[in-house]
Amino acid sequence: MSNTFKLICVSLTLASMALGLAACGDDNEPTTGTQPPTGSGETTTEIGIKAINGNPLTYNKAGQLISITLEGLGYGNITSNFSYNENTVTMTESGCSTVFEIGENGFATKATITYVGEPPYYCNFTYNSDGQMTSATYSNDVDGAYSTTIITYTNGDITAVITDDVENNYGYENNIENKGKIMFFDTIYGIDLDAMQAAYFAGILGNPTKHLPTSSNYSTYVWKLNEDSLPTKFTSYYGNAEDNVLTFEW
Repeated sequence: MSNTFKLICVSLTLASMALGLAACGDDNEPTTGTQPPTGSGETTTEIGIKAINGNPLTYNKAGQLISITLEGLGYGNITSNFSYNENTVTMTESGCSTVFEIGENGFATKATITYVGEPPYYCNFTYNSDGQMTSATYSNDVDGAYSTTIITYTNGDITAVITDDVENNYGYENNIENKGKIMFFDTIYGIDLDAMQAAYFAGILGNPTKHLPTSSNYSTYVWKLNEDSLPTKFTSYYGNAEDNVLTFEW
């Protein structure tokens, strides 16, 4: 599984709208980098990102994300494709399929992850009243629940992440507003969503933090903003060494 700085199946997102699922007929005809994605329930999200690390995000005519590719984090190119039904969203990648069950708030409450030739395993999610993810619990049919991540917020920002008794803390020294609704669960916060992080961009993994983090237990985060205060580049440093770089086009 991935660590604080590495993605397995990649992604991001958002600010609330209210649109239902629509993924049929001509709505599946793709457009690239021209429409904001929409979520799948009463509480949905949008983001103005056209490309991440130079890779465009692709939407259908309903504005739903149907394809996203990320690269440069140690795993090469990973493309996640999405299809939408009334109460589920399916994400497919090479050798992997994830089905998200959507709750009344429009966000995923459970994911069933299946790799080719392997039995499925599951992840259950909870959210606070602001629609921000507060826990992710992995389970399988043999062992039951085997790993839980607890996410703590202070004034709308993630300040602590505890996974199986290991705690990481995050600071927001420069109080940078998260105007672009950026949220990388794994790369920035070390929240191991395995094959699911890309689903944030589909608007189904909750709302982002209010500010952009600038530090963790072992790393420093540097953000470059454009004239609209939207981030165009993220760089993490482990000590003095550059660790991860993400670029954004709006």
